[in-house]
Amino acid sequence: MKVAQYALPFIVGNARVLYFNMDILNEAGVTELPTTWQDLVNVCTQVKEANLESVIPFAQEWADLAIGALNNLFYPYLWQAGGDIFNENGEVALTENDAAVKAAQFLYDLRYTCEILPDESMSMTGNDIRDQFAGGNVAVASMSANVASIFDEAGINWDFVPSLEDETKATWIAADSLIMNAASENKELAASLMKHITSPAIMEKFHSELSAFLPISKGGVRQ
Repeated sequence: MKVAQYALPFIVGNARVLYFNMDILNEAGVTELPTTWQDLVNVCTQVKEANLESVIPFAQEWADLAIGALNNLFYPYLWQAGGDIFNENGEVALTENDAAVKAAQFLYDLRYTCEILPDESMSMTGNDIRDQFAGGNVAVASMSANVASIFDEAGINWDFVPSLEDETKATWIAADSLIMNAASENKELAASLMKHITSPAIMEKFHSELSAFLPISKGGVRQ
């Protein structure tokens, strides 16, 4: 018997997208943003071969210890290759198809075959990537949508694509949610708390003071 799970979201959004420093790309002679995996390789190779001083063609946060780093590093490529993390029974499914291996091979090739993912990425965290991009030192990087204002403030001429394409297009989007356990001894109290947390007044305060996301409750508009 299949077991269904229902969730009550309180954070939705903040997609992981590919950012591009357009001044760097223009200096390297790149005229179009990539749409496929091979396009990304071509763009980053062109940047690398332009020998621009202190420019990283493609940066990733391989030294970041947070599990959320996978939202930039691996999951988008896994999904774009046609795979998934879980199967329909909710079990980890990374070994059930070739997509996980294909995504891993692509990342390996970026580092060791194409050599467009440099040594610096092996010692960078997500914050390092953000700061280096804001400093004008990175041509391409995958980051969260909510850091775009930082690049505007830094005067970076940037653009983005929401997803590359291999077998399909896909990226990671937050869906942090509240779930009531079936074993809860007081489901009425649990439901009341969930409704309170996601009410417009609480969500407006949460999203304006603690979390830079759009509120999910009607009337809970950020000021």
